[in-house]
Amino acid sequence: MRKFGKTAAQGEVNLTLVDELPDDLTAFQADGPVYIIGHSESGNHHVLERDAVDMFDGGKTAAGMQILYALVKKPTKVKQLRESKPHETIDLDQGDIVRITPALDYNPYAEMIQRSAD
Repeated sequence: MRKFGKTAAQGEVNLTLVDELPDDLTAFQADGPVYIIGHSESGNHHVLERDAVDMFDGGKTAAGMQILYALVKKPTKVKQLRESKPHETIDLDQGDIVRITPALDYNPYAEMIQRSAD
């Protein structure tokens, strides 16, 4: 378990606490009992429990990657769905507003920014 002040990262997702939700957000769809906030090519997704947060789609980053926002309704953890040696969980408190963006890498061979891979 890990607690953070302003920013944290877990695998291919970056988390930033913000003061308020932006305008014009749309609802983000859950995947069963969880919201997948970071897709892993190996299936070890990064998730938040659906009943603990309200999730919103915040559009795209300048590099075209999805931005998400979570409004935490009750204490919860950012988890990785991995059986063996998952990333350490990150605690979120009730009332937290979290901006979630993908971690990005620069590929010098393709001369482009791309989503980090797990």
